[in-house]
Amino acid sequence: MSSSTLDANKSRAPYAQVDSATAERAADSERAELALMAGDMACVEWDIPEGVVHCGAHLEKVFGLPLGRSVHSIDAFLSVIHPDDVSRIDAAINRTITDDVDYQMEWRIILPDGQLRWVGGRGRITERDAQGNAIRMLGVNWDISEQKEQQQALKTMASEMEHRLKNTFATIGALTGMAARRCETPTEMMNLLRGQLFALGKAHSLSMPSGQGSSGGIVRVADLVRTALEPWQGQRPQLDLDTDASISAQKAASLAMMMYELTTNATKYGGLSDDSAHLQITLLHQNGGDLVMDWRETVPEYAQRLHPKTGLDGFGTVLLAQAARMLDAAFEQDMRPEGLRLTLTIPAVSLIVTSQDTAVETSPRNAKNGA
Repeated sequence: MSSSTLDANKSRAPYAQVDSATAERAADSERAELALMAGDMACVEWDIPEGVVHCGAHLEKVFGLPLGRSVHSIDAFLSVIHPDDVSRIDAAINRTITDDVDYQMEWRIILPDGQLRWVGGRGRITERDAQGNAIRMLGVNWDISEQKEQQQALKTMASEMEHRLKNTFATIGALTGMAARRCETPTEMMNLLRGQLFALGKAHSLSMPSGQGSSGGIVRVADLVRTALEPWQGQRPQLDLDTDASISAQKAASLAMMMYELTTNATKYGGLSDDSAHLQITLLHQNGGDLVMDWRETVPEYAQRLHPKTGLDGFGTVLLAQAARMLDAAFEQDMRPEGLRLTLTIPAVSLIVTSQDTAVETSPRNAKNGA
């Protein structure tokens, strides 16, 4: 090898070292970017004196900024922050600059299309000038909207469960008091309460996401009626339940109690009392969207009546009235010679129309179109 070649290699050595260092920094940057992408995070660098922010396409997408620019004014970032969160962010950034501490917080942003999004952020001052003024801040941001939605769903579920428990205990207390006044023996009271609590349990099961006929907190009226009549299928009650209308779980508990009271009396004295008796239940929509349950019993002439006018005793009448109020519904009773006739009208505003795991609140117009 000639001396001229050796001299040339020596002259290239510093450049080779620079290229190697540059390549290593590029590799480090790429590894950091991949790590951030794996965590669904995006890096952001704020040049404080210049008032500009350097970022990648992922962060531009999160904040709804024009894609591909990589450099944006700090005002562009601040403009999308929810007005109620601006003061908190200002305070956090000022504390980071003056006290030289990291900031970590969550805030809301409003995208150009009006969509609300939650963002998490963490950062620190990475460079100061000779006078100690902050000139560069480095941080990471990430979208936490899905996490916030899940937290809200859990909070709503907890509130709903608390509400249901309070209502359930109140209902059990009322039932116990009325049963004590109605029943003559402890065994009769036990059997009555057992049946009523069973009806409440069935309504609760239907309202759970895994319950048959349920779509998470709502119950199809037709499914609840079928469930209430299951023990009496041997009597072959006639059911015409062609409707997808549903009600909330809370209202379903009231309807379950009403169904239990009606079927209990029908078993003793009415349309389910023997083979010659008959029960027909129809669910139909009126033009205004209200849902009407038509309950008709046909009984033998020798059947014993609880009450000559209503076919129900005082306890049953009180319970039906209370259940109707909980449903925001109206009901009418008529003890005809052939048996009890009862109509329950649930207003359209209390109904939910379900179709293939979807639920839409019913307005009178929608109900009329879907009837």
